[in-house]
Amino acid sequence: MTYTVVQAGPGDAAALADQRVAFQRALGAAVPDAGALRREVMAYVAGELGRTLWAFLVRDEVTGLVVASAWLVVVVRIPGGRHGNGRMGVVLNVYTDPDHRHRGLARRLMHEVIETARALDLARLELAATPPGRPLYEALGFTPDVAGSVPMELALGADAARA
Repeated sequence: MTYTVVQAGPGDAAALADQRVAFQRALGAAVPDAGALRREVMAYVAGELGRTLWAFLVRDEVTGLVVASAWLVVVVRIPGGRHGNGRMGVVLNVYTDPDHRHRGLARRLMHEVIETARALDLARLELAATPPGRPLYEALGFTPDVAGSVPMELALGADAARA
């Protein structure tokens, strides 16, 4: 099979939304209303793509279908220390459809994410690795949080009701 990696544009919002739904399901998250999630993701992409969001897609050249994706969200924090210039990237939704796994697609996507992060002058990238993805991220130079921080969260708003 032949694949092409492309940077997502406005016309790719539906494909990105489909990839997000598939990713959530693969993580075992309940997706009771996939249509609502798709609409929310499409609205997010429309408002943020090229502003705080960069996304990359892999297309199967035979079918034209999107079979993998990776997202880079730019966040700004107080400069200094680990935050350098304060511009950071969060890598999200690195996902490959099951029938297309183990072909190096996630690695190709991550190279695009890393190069884009460098071009955007981001000080660092962060991600939450799943156990199957961790070897890839380590091979690319990602390391566990050396500051010893423990990821914690507090659900707010509508999310608090789901917790």
